[in-house]
Amino acid sequence: MKIIYEKNKIPGISYVIARNGLELPVIDITHPSFKVNPDEKELKALEQKLINDGEKSRKIPPLLRKIIVFFLLRRSYLGRGIMSSANTFTTGMTIYLLKLGAENLGSYATFMDKNIAGGLAGLGIRMRLQDMANLLAEGLKPLLIKKPSLPLHFINIGGGPSMDTLNTLILLNKEVPVNLKREIKIHLLDLDTDGSDFAMNSLKALQSTGGALEGLKADMVIRKHDWNNFVKLESYLIENLPDNSVVAVSSEGGIFDYCTDEVLFSIMRSIYKGTPEDVFMAGTLSIRDNISRRYNMFPSSSIERDFKEFSEAISKQGWKVEKHLFEPFNISIGMKKMVY
Repeated sequence: MKIIYEKNKIPGISYVIARNGLELPVIDITHPSFKVNPDEKELKALEQKLINDGEKSRKIPPLLRKIIVFFLLRRSYLGRGIMSSANTFTTGMTIYLLKLGAENLGSYATFMDKNIAGGLAGLGIRMRLQDMANLLAEGLKPLLIKKPSLPLHFINIGGGPSMDTLNTLILLNKEVPVNLKREIKIHLLDLDTDGSDFAMNSLKALQSTGGALEGLKADMVIRKHDWNNFVKLESYLIENLPDNSVVAVSSEGGIFDYCTDEVLFSIMRSIYKGTPEDVFMAGTLSIRDNISRRYNMFPSSSIERDFKEFSEAISKQGWKVEKHLFEPFNISIGMKKMVY
C-alpha cells in the first residue's frame, strides 16, 4: 500500500493513515478549519448551483452522460466512492472525505473531489455531523451531572469512522472535563471494517500528546454487527451496559436513513428494552422530496421520511423526539424514552 502523507498539516489537528493509504485529519468540529456556520445566502447559492448543474446534465443524452461522468470521476476518490455505492450504502470513509470539506482535502484530491466536497451535499454532511455531536453533548450533560463517576457508554450503530461520538467527547472535554473523569467506553457496531479501523486509530490519535482528548481515558470496542439483527442487538446491550450507567446511542446516516419501518421500529424496541430509562439517542433522517434526489446523478437507497409522520410513528415505540435540527438533506434528531 502506497501511503500519501499530508504535506500541509493543520496546527492543532491530529492525523491518521486510513487503510487506503491516505493520511487524513481527524475532524474536530471545535477547530476553525472544520466548524461550519453557513448563512441562508450561502445555502441558497449552493442549492441553485446544484439545480443548474442538474438541469444541464438532464439535457445530455443518458448514454453520453454516463460516459462523461465516468471519465470525470474515475480519478476522483470521492467520485469512485459515490459511483460504487449507487443503489446501496455509501461507505463510511467516502462520507468522511465529504465531511473534511474541499479546503481540507490533501494533495490526492482532484478538481472533482474538491468540487463534490465543496457543494451543497458536502456542506450538508458537515452540518449534520456538527448537529449530531451537539445534540449528543447537550443530551448527556444533565446525565453526567446527575450520575457523577458512573460509567459512560456510547453505542454507535453503523457509525463507521464514528466522528459523531468522538466529537461529542471533544465537546464535553472542552466544556465540562471534570464530568468525564469516569470509565468511558465506545461500542462501535458496524460491518464497515475500514471505517471502524479509522475510528479506533482516531481515538488513539486524539488521546495522544497534543490531541483534543489528550489524557482522557476512553476505550473503544468494535463488534461486527448487521443492524437487521435487532435480537442480537438487544442481547448485546443487556450484557454490556452496567446498571445505572450513562448511555448515549447514535446512528448518523444509519438505521433511520436506510432501514424499513419494520426493521427500524424493531431496532428501536430492542434499544428501549436494553438501555436505562434515561438513555439519550440521536440519529439522522433523510428528508422527503429533497432536491438532492431530484438532481443527483447517483441513485441512493436511503429511505426518505416525513418528520411529522416519523415523530408520530416513533412515539408508538416509546420514544419522544426532544429536539430536531434541519440540514439541507437531513434532519438530526435527539430522542428520549417516553415516561408513562
